[in-house]
Amino acid sequence: MGRLTLSNLIEAAIFLLIAGIFYAFSFEFNQPIEIYIFGATAWPRVVIGFLLLATLGNLWFHYRYGNATQATLGQSEDKADFSEAGTVRRMIAVLLTPFIFAYLLKPIGIYFSA
Repeated sequence: MGRLTLSNLIEAAIFLLIAGIFYAFSFEFNQPIEIYIFGATAWPRVVIGFLLLATLGNLWFHYRYGNATQATLGQSEDKADFSEAGTVRRMIAVLLTPFIFAYLLKPIGIYFSA
């Protein structure tokens, strides 16, 4: 099958299974909304559609180019140098930002924290 490997197929199968499960669960809260014609499940199903589209695009990419690193956009040969303290501090700050955001949601609200 082209340049697809077993790991590519397993990854695609897992993401397709996740999208299928999420789509099936979206019927549990399918309620009409007075001011929104598409109902409560419209945007969750759009996100599921994007997940499906990304999975199929990833599968096509691996089918066409294989696992070649040359075809990957934005990938460089440079390795991160963790010997510098500034690099480690920046990495920790980036990784902690979502947790700080989630912690601040309840006390100060979504609008101010965003």
